[in-house]
Amino acid sequence: MTACSPLRVVSIMKSGFWLRSLAALERHSETLEGLRLYGGDGLRSWMCHWIAASFPKLRSLKLGRVFAHELVKGPRAEEARRSQLAKDTIDDNEMLQKEIATGKHEMVDVFNEAMARFTATRDVLGVRPWVCLKLVHLTMCFAFPLEQAMVDWDEQVFRQISKLDCLESLNLGQSVFLDDHVIHGENTRGLQLKAQSGLTLLVPLKKLVTLKFVGTHQNLDEQDLLWILNQWSSLKEISRGLHKDKEIREKLWPLVEARGIELLLRSYELGDGSEDEYEADEDFYSDFE
Repeated sequence: MTACSPLRVVSIMKSGFWLRSLAALERHSETLEGLRLYGGDGLRSWMCHWIAASFPKLRSLKLGRVFAHELVKGPRAEEARRSQLAKDTIDDNEMLQKEIATGKHEMVDVFNEAMARFTATRDVLGVRPWVCLKLVHLTMCFAFPLEQAMVDWDEQVFRQISKLDCLESLNLGQSVFLDDHVIHGENTRGLQLKAQSGLTLLVPLKKLVTLKFVGTHQNLDEQDLLWILNQWSSLKEISRGLHKDKEIREKLWPLVEARGIELLLRSYELGDGSEDEYEADEDFYSDFE
């Protein structure tokens, strides 16, 4: 990517994406309109946030997942970032040693330069606003620590998203392309679409047509759902997993159908047949036709 002409669309799936890849991608920050990164070894949560805070021309951004502590302020978030930074540094150093061992010496200087620069940058990422305000399509799975009961983390994430008032498609769910399936881990949860968590901050998203949240264990009540239906009059599609309780979920569905909105069916079901699911990615390139 470093030697090629300015890029408009980039899709990288199931491939290594390390610091040098991020440094190469940065060269196209003023021209890139579409970016999809899924399932690549070395792709860090903080990189996803860094991209959203650094690429102003993006219209379509589809990333695997970002840990909420990358986006929010506060002592707990800073502690979580430091802990993750230590783990990532160990992994990055292991990758560097592999480069040396395999004779790829020409990449070592690039890797070292990228590591030094981005390590200095990511410590302050939690206070950086997103600049991709032209986004029409956003896929980003937010992972929260399960023990984090305070709603201020959810509110801060909603506040970031609320600035994206051009959004027509918002996908907060799990992708089948994710290797770790973080939302289904024992210690994480997804962004909760509830008024008490800050959902009402998303009132600017008047152009929203599609809302997906597959695999995030939502617990919408009737009031939350009616807020969504009343505020986003352009909505045409919504994930059917409105509540993890089947009985409650099925009581909510008629409210959606009465508005002529499609309840999206599962595209991938877990082996145990549960209602939790992962979303297969839609046609990325159709966003640019």
